[in-house]
Amino acid sequence: MDLLEDDGSELTEVCIFGFSEWLVVEFFRGIGSEMRLFPNNDRNQQILFGESKLTVKQIRCLDGDKHDHMYLWQPNCRNWLEKKGIYPNLGTESSRNPTQDKLLERKRKLQQWQTEIAKLEQEAKAYCNKIGFFISCQN
Repeated sequence: MDLLEDDGSELTEVCIFGFSEWLVVEFFRGIGSEMRLFPNNDRNQQILFGESKLTVKQIRCLDGDKHDHMYLWQPNCRNWLEKKGIYPNLGTESSRNPTQDKLLERKRKLQQWQTEIAKLEQEAKAYCNKIGFFISCQN
């Protein structure tokens, strides 16, 4: 457990999970509530676990494959993770199929999230360029 450095990002909680081939970074709360997948390699382990002053914006600068935490995100996320070889615990039940109205609502909210996450990523890249983060993690 560690505290991330304040970089002006909205307050959130971040959890990093390690799976054999993947590192999963999950942002809880706020506009940027999301999950990102990174290859589980030495470089990403060093950045995510070894950087003493890691920030939310630095994590977002790493890009990674991402998934939202918007309305009805769980069933889509489960499928997304399974495609990456990450499966739920045995006995975990699937969510029920949502109605067409709920799917339309998810689509609308997902479009809002995509706009917001693009803005957050742009801010993160500007921050990382300013502090030279890309230089420190190129290798």
